[in-house]
Amino acid sequence: KTMGDWRLHTGVDYAAQEGTTVKASGDGTVSKVYTDSMWGTTVEIEHNGGYTTIYSSLADEVYVKKGQDVESGQVIGKVGNTAKIEISEVSHLHFAVKKDGKYIDPETAITKPIGE
Repeated sequence: KTMGDWRLHTGVDYAAQEGTTVKASGDGTVSKVYTDSMWGTTVEIEHNGGYTTIYSSLADEVYVKKGQDVESGQVIGKVGNTAKIEISEVSHLHFAVKKDGKYIDPETAITKPIGE
């Protein structure tokens, strides 16, 4: 909607009010914390089994740093409205999952904590 065209969407948007806590979907290690020009404030976590989870459009302040180990359910940040590519949408978490470096459907990977 924001960009006025159709684009591949590599994740799932979970509607949530700004300020809603965002938790790690499984045990892992924070591999990146950055601000992407399109996806906004983003945290990436590497998990066992070749999985990486990506949490975007977070509020500017996150609660983890690169190299930090996290546990399933640990708060890593809060929902923000920082993804410029989706700024016209309702507030939400943009959640993506990679398996061995390739995007997969997150809803097929979250039947149990990621990496188990």
